[in-house]
Amino acid sequence: GYMLGAVSEEKEARTIEVLVTTLSAGKLMAGKVLGIVGTSLTLLLVWTLIVLAGILIAIQAGVSWFNNLTMDWSSILVSLAVAIPAYILAAALMTAIGAMVTTTQEAQSVSAVFFILHLLPIYLSWLFVNAPNQAPAVLLSLLPFTALVTLGLRNLFIIVPTWQVVASVTVQTLCAAG
Repeated sequence: GYMLGAVSEEKEARTIEVLVTTLSAGKLMAGKVLGIVGTSLTLLLVWTLIVLAGILIAIQAGVSWFNNLTMDWSSILVSLAVAIPAYILAAALMTAIGAMVTTTQEAQSVSAVFFILHLLPIYLSWLFVNAPNQAPAVLLSLLPFTALVTLGLRNLFIIVPTWQVVASVTVQTLCAAG
């Protein structure tokens, strides 16, 4: 949402017009997307290090709850493999839409659509809680915007087949590249 608002504000202030005189529009938008993705990944890394430091401190302090802490690394790797291209796709689309709308208010109303699309699997989770390998669950695992949450929810109930994970990552990557 930040990208959508930032680009539309720059458009309203005519900052983009000045920048486009020295850069191509493609380079400008690519730079914006790479900048926000880089910033976000840096924040994710910092938060991950803070959490790991907290866990290590708790273990050293003798907090019993942390002594037998285990992680399902395959679920984390699947989530990361889907999340990074999905995030790049969302950032690129929001940047493009921010460049197309005329006011910040329009940009904010459009950003609600992205929010709804990303949370749609939570509302439709009743479809795959009892049958996590049925067609609706598999379809939502492959679609852009719904794949990340759907795979995460399905991983709670079953081990998602490898071909579905690979297909989902491929779809997300192709959409992000497009």
